[in-house]
Amino acid sequence: MVTPVNTVAPQFQGNKEIEVAAGLVHATGSNVGSFSGDVRFGYYVLPRPSLGVHQSQTYHFIDDGPDTWLASTVPFIEYSCGHDKVRPCLGTLVGGVYNDDEGSGTFGGRTAERRRGAG
Repeated sequence: MVTPVNTVAPQFQGNKEIEVAAGLVHATGSNVGSFSGDVRFGYYVLPRPSLGVHQSQTYHFIDDGPDTWLASTVPFIEYSCGHDKVRPCLGTLVGGVYNDDEGSGTFGGRTAERRRGAG
């Protein structure tokens, strides 16, 4: 996954960042709707690498049936390359995915492109 992220200033050791996202979906005439929310917190241990955690949850509303939910808690480490206006970011993550019935694990990588805005 490549995600462009706009930043106003370069990161320094001790900086923190947070990303928050949410969504709600329900199609007309459908018996199913869902709500999802994501929170991602990162802490720069040095000027380029950051450590953090990503928490996500999705809740499915089902008419005439049991509602279901799925959540994940995923610690990560990322490394920002370069100091220019466009800075690629590489990372890895490992964590847990769970719901009201069972749980499992996840492992993966992440790439991002951070763009420094005017300011």
